[in-house]
Amino acid sequence: MSHNSESIDRICKPFTYRAHYIESIIERPKQEFDVRVRVLFRPIEENAYTLIFGLADDSFYLKGFRKSDVDDWFRPWETEAKEIARKFIFAAKSGRQDVISHLTTKSLDTSLLLSKYHEALQENVIKIENPNADMVNYKGLKIQVKTESKGAWLGVDYLYWTFLIDRIEGEFKIVKWKIFKFMLSAEAEDPNLESYTLKRFRLSSSPLSMDSQELQVPEKPAESMEAKSYYDQGVKEIKEKRYDQAIENFSKAIASYPNYVKAYNARGIAYRKKEQYDKAIEDYSKAISLDPDYAPAYTNRGVAYAKKGEYDKAIAEYNKVIALDAKHIAPYYNLACIYSLQGNESTACETLNKAVEKGYKNWAHIKRDSDLDNIRNSACYKRIMSGR
Repeated sequence: MSHNSESIDRICKPFTYRAHYIESIIERPKQEFDVRVRVLFRPIEENAYTLIFGLADDSFYLKGFRKSDVDDWFRPWETEAKEIARKFIFAAKSGRQDVISHLTTKSLDTSLLLSKYHEALQENVIKIENPNADMVNYKGLKIQVKTESKGAWLGVDYLYWTFLIDRIEGEFKIVKWKIFKFMLSAEAEDPNLESYTLKRFRLSSSPLSMDSQELQVPEKPAESMEAKSYYDQGVKEIKEKRYDQAIENFSKAIASYPNYVKAYNARGIAYRKKEQYDKAIEDYSKAISLDPDYAPAYTNRGVAYAKKGEYDKAIAEYNKVIALDAKHIAPYYNLACIYSLQGNESTACETLNKAVEKGYKNWAHIKRDSDLDNIRNSACYKRIMSGR
């Protein structure tokens, strides 16, 4: 097949936007070929497709393409990526800078992790729990590994880790890490991420140095006007407490645009209002699967778990929101309520104070929220509410 790769490359070119390269060619029965292609869009967004070619009269012709087997394509890499994440955590725990340097790119800063968190890691990282991996578009196509380390740092049981792992010049390297613990987080990103991707596609770092044959990049698919209309009507009906009608409209929005993250999240809210918590959780989970960084779905899934009395799961959801962006206020307040319900007075007060520091000012709600009844007589609650 190698002598035919240039022919395939010429056929691929019109179907790409900024640049592409062929990663592998797999010959199938009946003169059919799977061509695995990396495609670079503008701005830096890398994707992977399998183009399906047939061969007739010594000429290739495009039969179609698919994206559904990309997980299978990258699955062999997941095992290696997970192992790199494990090695990094244990190297951080033991202060092995030599191992960390081997696992990361040269420009990735790990000094903060080794200095500020070294002692806590040594004492508390006991066991890494079930790392999971998926593909993400973040300044190029990367493997994302998320895991938890079980311990007792700051009185909380889990330390959350996120790694982005990319193939740099033939080797897998960590290009970004993030560590999160309740009310404490740190992260670092290699400043050269974009240049790595551009180099792989043999492009200059300048966005102006484009191939003259480059096509205009279309906008990302968005919800249709029809889907948006159904969604807006559903939001209106939730406000009017017409939950069945809201669910019907959100379902129509999803039928019109199956990847409508906000519609899944909103339909989950309608189900939650109807106390159909399992259905709500299913919709929130779908929203998260479509957009793993969509914080409202994690928050709402946490509320649904809390309504079911599954407080540990609720706490995990709120912590995920904070891990995504510590500026979010609602998760801190929700965590305070959960800790109060669990009878954990000191942590509940500490978290409530954190919510107030971050800008939570609904004093009337705090005063009437029954979830906080267990801490109202405490000195710390009275101090927080003094003069309010």
